[in-house]
Amino acid sequence: MSNAGFLSSWGTRGLLLWRRIGRRLIVATVAVLIVSTGLVYQVSADTAGDKALRGLANSFAGVMAFPGEIHAAWAARGPSHGLTVGVAMGLGMIVVRELIGPFELVTSPAPWPDKRFGPLLEPAYPWDYFQKGSKTRARSPSKYPAKKGQTQRRR
Repeated sequence: MSNAGFLSSWGTRGLLLWRRIGRRLIVATVAVLIVSTGLVYQVSADTAGDKALRGLANSFAGVMAFPGEIHAAWAARGPSHGLTVGVAMGLGMIVVRELIGPFELVTSPAPWPDKRFGPLLEPAYPWDYFQKGSKTRARSPSKYPAKKGQTQRRR
């Protein structure tokens, strides 16, 4: 019982529970940490694994496109544009990301289309809308050109 330490107050049941579940819990926690680190880490060279991770990310986190598009439009042209066009673009991009995600996941073993593993959408990952220095619409104002007589809003 001395090996259990904090479980000694639970008695025999706690010790049996720890032996049964404890090791699996530790292995599962380490696996989740490794996988989550792999999802966040991005390399410059696109591979089949990168394409598969993008597919999973777009499939399960595609709803992040909604606030991302609002943020991008707001940063590029102001709050009125963010709350109108950004909302419409965000709703549309949810659908696009949710459809492109499974497509990238299924086609990840093959460099298709265009014989490359590169992303089909910009930004490549849904959370890239919110990272500084990423290729989002907020960083390239030409996606939201100013009307005649207006100047681009500076950051």
